[in-house]
Amino acid sequence: MRVDRNLRLALLLLVLIGSFILSLGEESYLFFFIAIVACAAHWFGMDEWQGMSEERARLLVGVAALVALMERVVFEHYVIICTAHFLALSQLIVLWTKPDNRRIALIILITLAHAAVGTVRTVELGYGLCIILLTVCVSWALVLFLLRRETNNAGTDRTRPADGMVRPSLRVGACVLAVGVGVFFILPRTQANMFRQNIVSRAQAISGFSERCALGDLGRIKMSSQKVMDVKLTTKDGQPTQAKGVPLYWRGTALDTYRFEGGRWAWTRSRRRYRWKRKITDPMFGFARGGGELVQTITLEPINTRVLFALYPIESLHIQGWAGEVIFYEPVAGMMVTRAPRTKIIKYVVVSDVLPFPPNRPLREEDRYPRREERSIMQALTTVPAEIDWRVEGLARQITRSAATPRAKARLLEDYLRDSGGYKYTTDMYTTPGAEPVSDFLLKQKQGHCEYFASGMVIMLRTLGIPARMVNGFHGGEWNEFGRFYVVRQSDAHSWVEAYFPETGWQTFDPTPAVTETPAFGMRMAGLVRRLTDFFDITWVNLFIAYSRDDQREFFGAAAQNALNTNGFKGLEELANRLLTPIANLLAKGPKETEEAEGETGQPGIVRASKVFAVLVLTILAAAVIVCGLFKIVYFLFGKRLNLDTPGLLYDRFSTVVERQGFQRRPGQTPWEFAVLIASSMPEWAEDVQEITVRFCGARYGRQQLSPETIGDLKARISRLAASSR
Repeated sequence: MRVDRNLRLALLLLVLIGSFILSLGEESYLFFFIAIVACAAHWFGMDEWQGMSEERARLLVGVAALVALMERVVFEHYVIICTAHFLALSQLIVLWTKPDNRRIALIILITLAHAAVGTVRTVELGYGLCIILLTVCVSWALVLFLLRRETNNAGTDRTRPADGMVRPSLRVGACVLAVGVGVFFILPRTQANMFRQNIVSRAQAISGFSERCALGDLGRIKMSSQKVMDVKLTTKDGQPTQAKGVPLYWRGTALDTYRFEGGRWAWTRSRRRYRWKRKITDPMFGFARGGGELVQTITLEPINTRVLFALYPIESLHIQGWAGEVIFYEPVAGMMVTRAPRTKIIKYVVVSDVLPFPPNRPLREEDRYPRREERSIMQALTTVPAEIDWRVEGLARQITRSAATPRAKARLLEDYLRDSGGYKYTTDMYTTPGAEPVSDFLLKQKQGHCEYFASGMVIMLRTLGIPARMVNGFHGGEWNEFGRFYVVRQSDAHSWVEAYFPETGWQTFDPTPAVTETPAFGMRMAGLVRRLTDFFDITWVNLFIAYSRDDQREFFGAAAQNALNTNGFKGLEELANRLLTPIANLLAKGPKETEEAEGETGQPGIVRASKVFAVLVLTILAAAVIVCGLFKIVYFLFGKRLNLDTPGLLYDRFSTVVERQGFQRRPGQTPWEFAVLIASSMPEWAEDVQEITVRFCGARYGRQQLSPETIGDLKARISRLAASSR
């Protein structure tokens, strides 16, 4: 394959990779489809790489800028998204113009800008694979770009074969990738960790996990198989375990107040919150402790809820890669929430007392509710809305007439709803218009999903004077045998019941009937493939996306930990924080959020606009630095192989040196005319200028071969001219 055709293929691959990264961050593949059509038409529809005129290209770039501006003003998209769309369209326009060195470099630069933007728009495994492929293709394109420039300067035929360039390019790409990975693991972890922030992408649409929840919220998300979190379980001594026999109830929100309007549950005692940083030191009221400790390492996906999930009761919680998060712990409800819905992956370690222990273990004194508040808390947890049908209480008393203790009554109600066969589990709900939902479920419909079963049991317990509340979270999960962890999906969303007994505290009850299905062979194979994909995905997240300073210490060991604590490393980390934190905070604000922030900071719109512009400039400069760095690496490694010390490049260096003294070669001026002009003004340069011009013209027009000694002599003359021009 010839040089031009080979370079053309490399650039088309770069355009496709860049557009795929852009589409991956948006979860919309429109631009990738446009790029495929444009690249296919370019490859199969153009015999020679000539392209459109420059005037038409400028007009189309102006149209692309107008489209990006309208997208910003009309749809109020993020500035970084509008800029990325403008760059993507401009890249396709440049691709269809007649190539020169500047335009080829611009195509490579825009692709690297897409990769830079992708770091804050997506955390998918596909992005990591694109970066590996991008590294190889950029190295290949740069090698061919240098070869093309060298042949242009030397005046040789550009259609000569470029065989043997792919394998060296692969070696360059592998070296660049290895150096990049090494730098990533060695650099200090900053608070504005751009690799962990999915700030532009939308978080998963998930409902049912807030301080207010309507019946049916969980039923809607149970229809989705979207992943919510990955959980790796280990014992206290660090041994991985599947925790067989342990009920895996990933507790989220506890709701104590039921209202008839719309069938809504809410938690009304959320005033008492404790600001917390690293570990829970306050008591978790109402939960018996003393079981075996189970350690959960949880990687939680970006979801539009503030709740953190874990097995209860919790002994401690530690967030890895602490980035200034504000976590509120509410010990009365046993809830942990962040200040705002999360737009990034968060990884935390929870230690819980959940391994088997006697269910009737009495509460420790420090785990009991404060005496001055216990009465009001229990009163709220036994309140029954007036709209509940009076027959519900009669049904509860009839079911529990043979029980002597509150705990036995709770077990009978659980067995009745779950195992009697009188109630059916279904997500295809039907309710009587205008009827109270819980009463309608218990007395008439007798079918529903977990929220209705949990709500029905809570209401019946309260009619018997037993404090109870409904809990929303996730139950179980899919065991991944490859990575030995659980994958919890939206389809695992679940509601259950917590009843309070003064002697033993909160006890968990699950009145929802079990649904068992035997998957077909095809479904089992699909599940196997999905588990393998989940394994690669969580490996990618743990190694790169959620890689924190804690992981850094664990990876490098004690020696590196001492280095991380040195003043020099801390100073470097503080500098990185100061530089990156404002950028991350600015990128994290959408148009509406920025308007709200104006009222808090008092900054006018022109100041915010200048900040956004500064972020874009920094992004482009970062991409430019990457291109220059790759260019230098390729030049250093392949300069002799590509014969880059040709008379053409040497004459370019000579022209740059004399230009500093005000001598600039005019269009149409021959090298000899240019040499006479320089010699007449600078007689001391005459000998060197004449020798350089003679050698250049002989090689360029006379096809003379220059020996290494001659090339070295020309370099020395050019260096001497450069030194005298300073």
